[in-house]
Amino acid sequence: MIYVLEKAREVDPDNYNVYYYLGTAYRFEDQLETALDMFERAARLAPDSLQVRFSLGLACMDCGNHDAARDAFVEVLRIKPDFPDAHYLLGYLYREVFHLEEPAVAHLKKAEKLYLKLKDHDRVAKIRQLLVAAPE
Repeated sequence: MIYVLEKAREVDPDNYNVYYYLGTAYRFEDQLETALDMFERAARLAPDSLQVRFSLGLACMDCGNHDAARDAFVEVLRIKPDFPDAHYLLGYLYREVFHLEEPAVAHLKKAEKLYLKLKDHDRVAKIRQLLVAAPE
């Protein structure tokens, strides 16, 4: 799969989808730094792509680059303010990494509300556990 996508990149080096799918493939293969590079390239070519920005945030988290992950998820919410996964992950980052309780709670509560609308009760339960847990 990666070989075919690399060939596609040679043919069409300005196609953000090629970089997005390369990032996805490299991430699946646990080549995290390469995946991150591919998602960054995709984001430069398609700065308003929700899927690219979200995947970039996940790749940044994988690599331990929490500031960049936060920035990517903030961009996701600029594109789509009611994206529950971005609110959830921002809540997680603000609480567990940055130790900022107020924005953590705000994002977790927003994620809870959005997951309730989607009837995703498993995620609602997980968020509620986080909300009642004392921050470390």
